[in-house]
Amino acid sequence: MGDVILFLDSDVVVYPDYLEKILKVFETKLNALGAQGWNVPKNVKLRKTNSLLKFYAFNSIKRVFLIQHYTTDSCKYSEYPIILTKIIDCSYLQGSNMAFRREIFRQFKFDENLKGYSYMEDLLLSHLIHKKYPNCLYITPHAKCIHKVSEEGRTEMSLFESPHKRRCRKYVLTKYLV
Repeated sequence: MGDVILFLDSDVVVYPDYLEKILKVFETKLNALGAQGWNVPKNVKLRKTNSLLKFYAFNSIKRVFLIQHYTTDSCKYSEYPIILTKIIDCSYLQGSNMAFRREIFRQFKFDENLKGYSYMEDLLLSHLIHKKYPNCLYITPHAKCIHKVSEEGRTEMSLFESPHKRRCRKYVLTKYLV
């Protein structure tokens, strides 16, 4: 039986050496309880000056309101590295692609209070692990993947969150901030 359990969303495409590179994190970082590959940014076109200015302005606004924003070589709450040059520790892992040592599930479980489309359950689980064992979660630029973000199976996407997503977000953030 394997020592590492890998979670991948059905709309994630992994590079050919993804699994090998994820396992390498567990081999080289002996304290690693969880690891994830790097979602290669798509939709970020920064070639034109106007695009670059818009990107930085919008990213700065998101940072102020603690909405997920892009960083370089940092992955703390509400951050995601748009540029990742080395293996770094994270305060959370994204459910689209994350792996944990099997042993961690003797202590931690996904929260069963999140029913149906369990929005943000990955954040809650990985945060609880990080809180008890700081510096045990990693992201590696070597295990690359592309998250296509399929709309199928998700709650309706619109300018405003659905009531279900709002309830999940409120529940998770309440647990997260405690």
